[in-house]
This record gives sequence, C-alpha cells and structure tokens, in this order.
Amino acid sequence: MSNIVSERAPEEVPLHYDTITIVLHWATVSLVVVLWILGQTSDLWPRGVIHDTSWSFHVTLGFVLAAVLL
Repeated sequence: MSNIVSERAPEEVPLHYDTITIVLHWATVSLVVVLWILGQTSDLWPRGVIHDTSWSFHVTLGFVLAAVLL
C-alpha cells in the first residue's frame, strides 16, 4: 500500500467559517432556544394580554426563524 499525502498544504486550509455563516448559525441557535422557552412557558401565563403577547411573539419569531433558514 502506498501512503497518500494530501496535495494541499496545511496553511491553505481555511481555519474558520466566514462571518455570514457564523451569524446565521448563532441566529438560528438563539431563535430556536427562545422559541422553545416561549413554547414551554406561554401556557403558564393566565389568559389575557401577557399570554396573547407571548404567543404572538412566539409565532412572529417562528416566521423569522423560517426566513433565516431559507
């Protein structure tokens, strides 16, 4: 068997992702965490303005997450 060595020098390999990819990643992570928390806690509020606002915020952020993913 022969040893196959990569023709690409180590210094040519990018060491990190570009800024847009990093921002989209952390935006997705943040939105998923906030949406999960809102989804788990929105029923704890009594029916009324706070409950309706938290649910509307949850739905709006869901649409924002869908846009980020697209």
